[in-house]
Amino acid sequence: MNREVLSLQLSDVDVGALKEVPYEFSRNNRFLVYKREDNRLFGLVCDDNGILALRDIAKNLGLYFEYGFCPEETLLSLLNQAYSLVPSAETVMGEISGEDLKMFSQSAELPKDLLELKDEAPVIKLLNALFLEAVKERASDIHIEPYERELEVRFRVDGILKKLITPPKIIQDPLISRIKVLANLDIAEKRLPQDGRIRLIVGGKDIDIRVSIIPTFFGERAVLRILDRMKGV
Repeated sequence: MNREVLSLQLSDVDVGALKEVPYEFSRNNRFLVYKREDNRLFGLVCDDNGILALRDIAKNLGLYFEYGFCPEETLLSLLNQAYSLVPSAETVMGEISGEDLKMFSQSAELPKDLLELKDEAPVIKLLNALFLEAVKERASDIHIEPYERELEVRFRVDGILKKLITPPKIIQDPLISRIKVLANLDIAEKRLPQDGRIRLIVGGKDIDIRVSIIPTFFGERAVLRILDRMKGV
């Protein structure tokens, strides 16, 4: 094993190798698995704790391991960027079918950090992807607008609304219901406006989402305002 300083770019990280380690464990122990090749696991660390964690992961997988060092700030930045390479909302939307909607879960539990995404029901994956993409795009609002035959999802970025995806009408009720569950709102109430709040973490950032559900002629409309608590917005 070589004790050397590495200077890696995001393009050097094999996204497939990230599947070996949950985001939360990697972040807490300050290491990043950036490549798996043959019988070896390659990692980036900033201290001895990261070496020990990488060693344990490699041992559990029956692999040898190698590592290099970099400053902690650099490691965390690269780690967050790497784990952010998850499917976009548009990609997730393409995976959803009518049969998938039967898998919709009313569990109100969110991952501790949305970068620690797991294989969830498609509607849950879609909403998580929307949250993550909105934060990455620095959107101030997410608008979910119902129409007669479809749903439209738009982000407000720098004061301008832009269309992101147009899901089929069949996904409207499960998606709005999922938002209501997370915001502790009444799922059964569809005729009166409701306001709530969702708190989540993305890449270590504490994010508040103010939720407004408004009944319309074509169903319920949702406006989600995104507030970065660290900025005191």
